[in-house]
Amino acid sequence: AAHPTASNELLQGHEQRRLAIYNGLDQNSDGQVTRAEFMESVGGETADYVALFQKEDKNGDGIITLEEFDGPRVPLTKEQQQAQEEAQRVLQQTRSDPSAMKKAVFQRLDIDSNGEVTKAEFFKAMGKDGEETQQLFKREDKNGD
Repeated sequence: AAHPTASNELLQGHEQRRLAIYNGLDQNSDGQVTRAEFMESVGGETADYVALFQKEDKNGDGIITLEEFDGPRVPLTKEQQQAQEEAQRVLQQTRSDPSAMKKAVFQRLDIDSNGEVTKAEFFKAMGKDGEETQQLFKREDKNGD
């Protein structure tokens, strides 16, 4: 079997990043990014962001579809950049210490750093309180306290 070339891996990485950014901008997950969603995602409407939105909205209908979206040229918000850097740091740690990932996730969930993750902390860290999150919490709360 042929091994992927470096350029193929770069293209796959570019596509994964493009999809991740698009999905982040598509706040209601309806498969399209409105101007309001875009501006809220990037932290507010500026002349640069208006120009960027218009550039990505190839047909000018006020909605960016995945087909129109070029991707990685869209600047990340400061929070997204920090999260990306943190994820890279954690990934590097886990290569040398597999238990580091579990510890890093726990620390991220333990908002008040008291060594316990309450239901409130869990839901706040997850960013939602839906049925899926409820089930995940129940599964992870091994002793049910």
